[in-house]
Amino acid sequence: MLYLEQLILRHNAHDKTIGIEQEKTGLDFHFKTNAHSNRFINFVQQHFIARNKMSVKLISHDEQNSEAK
Repeated sequence: MLYLEQLILRHNAHDKTIGIEQEKTGLDFHFKTNAHSNRFINFVQQHFIARNKMSVKLISHDEQNSEAK
């Protein structure tokens, strides 16, 4: 993990990360857009064997316009 941390810092791969949380199964990295997360995933997978899971969190819902953010 220390080597991964050093690579991320050296290559500034974390610049678009808006949050990092420690979980019992690993680390959760939060990004604003899919493009930012895909860039980070590609960086990590170039150096390590990694698994990723994409999830979306509902921020707000407007029932009158049927919009979700």
